[in-house]
Amino acid sequence: MSDLEKGFNPVYDDNKKSNTIYVGRENSTKTDKYRMLELIVDQDESFLTEKNKEKDSIEMPFEIDKEHSLKLYCSSGGQIKMHCWLIKEKNRNRK
Repeated sequence: MSDLEKGFNPVYDDNKKSNTIYVGRENSTKTDKYRMLELIVDQDESFLTEKNKEKDSIEMPFEIDKEHSLKLYCSSGGQIKMHCWLIKEKNRNRK
């Protein structure tokens, strides 16, 4: 899966400021109008499911419940990209 398929475009996203909410242009469907909101947050630590190339990655066992656990690797931080949709409903009759 490419970076673009994951929702990250280095050429576009690397020019964004961290901790700033970006509001996309308005799009519409037959019933609603919507905008995409994006936020890139810097982290001090990252927790990955696979060990990355950093030598200082530390294995961190993570228990989900008594029967399920996951092995995570803690390394120096990176960025997280979050996005959501802001939906503006057209006027509708409500009872």
